This record gives sequence, structure tokens and C-alpha cells, in this order.
Amino acid sequence: MTGRMLRPRPARPLPASRGTNPTARNVASMGVPADKDAPAIETLLVMNDTVAATSLESQSPANAGPTVGLTMATLHEAVEHLKQVDARLLPLIEEHGPPSGLLAKEGSSFAALARSIIGQQLATKAAAVIFQRTLEACQCLDTGFLTPESLTTTDMAALRACGLSQRKAEYLTGLARLFSDGVLTNEGIQGMDDATLTMELTKVRGLGQWSVHMFAMFHLGHPDILPVGDLGVRKGMQWLYGLKDLPAPETMEGVAAAWKPYRSVGSHYMWSAAASAPRSPNKKKAQSPAKRKKAAAAGELDGEKPT
Repeated sequence: MTGRMLRPRPARPLPASRGTNPTARNVASMGVPADKDAPAIETLLVMNDTVAATSLESQSPANAGPTVGLTMATLHEAVEHLKQVDARLLPLIEEHGPPSGLLAKEGSSFAALARSIIGQQLATKAAAVIFQRTLEACQCLDTGFLTPESLTTTDMAALRACGLSQRKAEYLTGLARLFSDGVLTNEGIQGMDDATLTMELTKVRGLGQWSVHMFAMFHLGHPDILPVGDLGVRKGMQWLYGLKDLPAPETMEGVAAAWKPYRSVGSHYMWSAAASAPRSPNKKKAQSPAKRKKAAAAGELDGEKPT
């Protein structure tokens, strides 16, 4: 990563009045205490409750419907919104620009979900190699994406030979059957709102909340996803807002309230914030398999669901 090191602003007390929305200039001068978690959260909630009020009015169940994916025009609208409601994001926005990776993609939802399952808990290079082998085994090299038909007609031994675990191979074939049987369809998925999407896809073996959040953000382009289980987003939020500990989901909701209805975009900048944070001099010890399984069950790692 290039560019200057971003640093949290020093703390200042928040004015007592809650009657008006703070401007971006006022928010920039407020700061959040880095040494006391509770006051920091209280400050952010006071700041954000009025700023987010207008967007919250449009989030009522009566207005629920298919979520429209981000376009270049709405992405720029999102960035302008974030500039006005959260001045802590300004240096990140200036350095990194609009996150075009969040734009809605064309193509098969099945292919995107299948690739997500293949890549779970793998390094990027290893995931790419296994994905390429799976394409070859399913005779999909020409198109570059998997289909339900190609997976259901490929035997388990061939899938295992690609480097897939038994469980991942079962997850892929199970997902393929759901699409082949019409239980899941591209059109149906594209017509779901965020809550319905999460509820329906997390019923699928092999898809946890984190995978569904990433699919919604990076494939469907849903603009208002807050991936509360993503460690990078949590670390970025902890550093940028001066929180004592990694934020819990309810804390993240409070911090990100003013970002609505563009929390996907704000969350993307948290990954950039995490990359800018100073590294701890003490290396974290590798987790034991038992601890990793416990973390996965708690939502800290995504991938295989506990059985």
C-alpha cells in the first residue's frame, strides 16, 4: 500500500446538544477517546442517530423489496454521502477513491457462490489453483465459470483430486442440486432484500453469514451490508474510531449508523483502515484446530458449518 500513514485524530469531548446534525467539519473536530470504549461508543451513537434518521425512514418493512445493486452513479452518491456524515473517512476516500469492486456484477449467482465455497479458509493463490483444477475437471475451462450441471455430472473422486476436501465437494454438489432443482435461481436471488438473502442462503450447507455478506457486496453489489463477522472490518473500525477492543456487532451497528444506506461502501474503507493501522510487535500465535473450530462456530471464521 502506498501513501501516507493515516492516524486517528486526538480525542475531544462531544457537545451536549443533540438537536442538530453535525456537519462534516464539526465531526472532524470531535474525535473519539481511544482509551475508554464505552464513552467512544456513546459519542458515536449521539453523532449518528440524527445523521442516519433520514435514511432509516426509507428502511421500513413497508418499503422492503428487491435490493438494487450499485452502479457507478450510485457508488459516487455513496461516497459523497459518507464524506458528509463521517469525516474520519475523508483521508481514506481521498487516498483510495470509490471502491469499484463493489459494483454489481453480471453473471451467474451459482458460479459466484461456488467459487466462494472453494476459496473458504484458503490463501488466495491456493484457492485460485484449486478453482482452476475444478474448472478443468468439470469441463468448464472455456467459459471460466462453473454451472450446476457441470458439477452434478462430475464424480466425487474427480472433485477430490482437484484438492477439494470431502466436505467442500459435498457442499458444491449440494449447492448445484439446489439450483438444478429450482430451489434457488438467479432471478430469485436477485429479487431478495438483504434480510431475506441472508436468511435463505445461510440455510445452504457451506454458506455462513460472512460468505453471504461477501456475495451480496461483491457480486450483487448490495449497498447496505455491514459484515459484522469480518475481522478486517472490525480491526479497521477499532483503529479508526479509537476503540479499546474489537467491536461487537452491536457496537459496529452504532458506529456505522450514519453510513446508511451505504454501509457496504463504508465497510470497504474499513479494510483500508485496517491496512493502515500500526502492526503489533507481538506476533499472534497460531490457533489450534480446536480453537479455530470454536471461532468458526462463533462467526469469527467463515466456511464449514459445525456439524
